[in-house]
Amino acid sequence: MAEDLIETLKADRGIVCLVGAGGKKTTMARLASLQPNRAVGLSSTVFCAPLPDWLSHTVQTGAETALLEHADASRDQRIALAWFGTSERPDRHSGLPPTLIPRLHQVARRQVTLVKADGARMRRIKAPGPKEPVLATPCDAVIALLSIKAIGRPLDEKVAHRPDRIADTTGLRRGQTIGATHLARLLTHPHGLLQGLGDTPVTPVINMVDNAEARAVARRVAEAALADTRRFDRVVLASMRAPSPLVEIVGD
Repeated sequence: MAEDLIETLKADRGIVCLVGAGGKKTTMARLASLQPNRAVGLSSTVFCAPLPDWLSHTVQTGAETALLEHADASRDQRIALAWFGTSERPDRHSGLPPTLIPRLHQVARRQVTLVKADGARMRRIKAPGPKEPVLATPCDAVIALLSIKAIGRPLDEKVAHRPDRIADTTGLRRGQTIGATHLARLLTHPHGLLQGLGDTPVTPVINMVDNAEARAVARRVAEAALADTRRFDRVVLASMRAPSPLVEIVGD
């Protein structure tokens, strides 16, 4: 099942960027932990809190020259390497330039590097800002996340990052209850989670599908999204904190 998830998300090779909300860092860490025999890199183009401490990884921070030197020294090590810029705050790292991450990936001889490419302030869903996402350049694949736990909640700042932009994207007004069709629209709208992706392959992930009820609702979201776009042909239902994170693949 681990290989099925990794293959479905195209997370076994190249530069893979994660966008959206509802568990990007957890997803990065889980995908890295499922590939102990691969040389995995992790990074971010935006401010990023530390990765979960249950992931065995080495963190390297600093300016470009120092990071490249560290990457070169680590190139034959099959361990998870995380690269970030320095920050004055101990509770988060600064992001790296989008063009630097592929260089680190190459110098460190990583098989796959997972990149957090936007922020969501720990909300369940988000719509991107005008300058988001900040994809690594180049980027081989994108994982677009949202959380099923937004369903049934009123659209406000407690559940959503940039609720006004979500309203513009989905037709939902502030304070109205978020439903399955709204999450589907967030996945397919050109100013939703597809914004700025160009023709880069993208796989949507509906996360936090922790029980049968959530799975049934998530399946409705996935089916509605697939009926509304040809941009992707499958939606992954997942519970990234569960022992078996892959719940279901809806579609192709």
